[in-house]
Amino acid sequence: MSAALSPILGYTIDKVGKRAMFIAISSLLVSLSCFFDALLPNSYSEPNFICLGPLILVGFGYSIYASALWSSIPYIVQPRTIGSAFGLVTSLQACGLCISPLVSGYLQTKFPDTFKPVYVFLGTLAAIGFGFNIWLYIDDRKYRNSVLHNVPVTTTE
Repeated sequence: MSAALSPILGYTIDKVGKRAMFIAISSLLVSLSCFFDALLPNSYSEPNFICLGPLILVGFGYSIYASALWSSIPYIVQPRTIGSAFGLVTSLQACGLCISPLVSGYLQTKFPDTFKPVYVFLGTLAAIGFGFNIWLYIDDRKYRNSVLHNVPVTTTE
């Protein structure tokens, strides 16, 4: 889903702007999909296609996130520090990708008959991210002259 949607969303975000808003929406979609997954009944004996809804929702959320976040970095850091900024964001993401499976595995061993605690954990992380994204939106509007909100002006020569 991300492979198909990311180029379309990237083009749309480049034309529309509002990167901080898109990042916040992506966190909200991921959070909602995780909490919705936690509410679904466990069905091990028969196929249950209702789980496709949250999977599609998380696919949209990730596609928006990837398209908006990575394209935001050059707008908020000085040109001489772009490489360091990309490295820092990648390192922070790798830390999260290292720690969250450990916590998820612990929760799964503690509650082996259900995935609900894992979905609640992941949904809570996304909800916390949503809060930080709202802060990013406010900070961008208040202190950075809405650089993430505005559509960049391009000149052709």
